[in-house]
Amino acid sequence: MNRIPLALLLALMFLTSSCFSQPKLEIEGGDTYDWGKINPKGQPLTAKIKFFNRGTDTLRITEVKPGCGCTTAPLDKNKIEPGGFATLSVTLKVSSDGPVSKSITIRTNDEQFPVKYLVLKAEITSPIGLSMPYIAMTNMKVGQESLSKITIKNNTKKTVKFKSVTIEPKELLVNIKNGLKIPANTEITLEAKFIPKQENNMQGKISIVTDSEEQEKIDIQVWGYMAPPIEKTPIK
Repeated sequence: MNRIPLALLLALMFLTSSCFSQPKLEIEGGDTYDWGKINPKGQPLTAKIKFFNRGTDTLRITEVKPGCGCTTAPLDKNKIEPGGFATLSVTLKVSSDGPVSKSITIRTNDEQFPVKYLVLKAEITSPIGLSMPYIAMTNMKVGQESLSKITIKNNTKKTVKFKSVTIEPKELLVNIKNGLKIPANTEITLEAKFIPKQENNMQGKISIVTDSEEQEKIDIQVWGYMAPPIEKTPIK
């Protein structure tokens, strides 16, 4: 009866164990983190998410890359032993109401899934929500009226009154004024008009003080950009 040499047997055992010794990334809660409906009250959204190594070898995380500059996601360690975990500290800045969806790319030595995507979701509902955090007027022309609109929604359960409306510059015209009331769960359209007298870009602000305890002030930045000059083709 032939016997396998001990050295060869040990080598085969080592190779077999190596083939089945692999790291495996598992993200706490799955590949989507959802804050749900939330009122951030002017603060960024934060979360701590655990990365588990469910494999049998060390998990090495080579890259954690947020999809935009509004998201930061430092990891407390890049190497995770089998059965261990690392913690991802997520900060997401939000600037307007409505659905938010961002992603983070994660690269590891997990041979089965070397690249994973963590999706961040939320439904932002400020007490007094803006469809956009600013008003932009593009392609302005001297002597011509430029118009831009956004919506303001009262998400509270009470009527909100605008105690004061301050506008800069004074040449900027808006369709809201002191004493305006917005019923609960109702939205209005804010219109801003501007007629430039010179070929200069415009920067302004609309500041609204309300009687709401949930959101006493609203600041809306206003930007105006002159249309680029038309290049005349010389007549030959």
